[in-house]
Amino acid sequence: EMDAPEDVVTIGDIITAVTVVDGDEPRELEFMLAAERPEGYDGLIVSTASPVGNAVYGKTVGSVVQYKAPQGLFTLTILEKQRGLKR
Repeated sequence: EMDAPEDVVTIGDIITAVTVVDGDEPRELEFMLAAERPEGYDGLIVSTASPVGNAVYGKTVGSVVQYKAPQGLFTLTILEKQRGLKR
């Protein structure tokens, strides 16, 4: 998905975001949006099939998204993204 605009979240991107669940304290997290764990990346992997992956896929830096998960209603703000590991 190398033809996507630079600020659009695509598979293989590493996302830095702030998430809040049901009004709790904000928490910063970093994850890679991927279908499977790429070789050489040891961080958190989020699948596009998951609630958070589905919520951020195709969105842009600065977007605020909400999604439901077993732990409650999440609000997530995409702070930055970078292209993941090159193949």
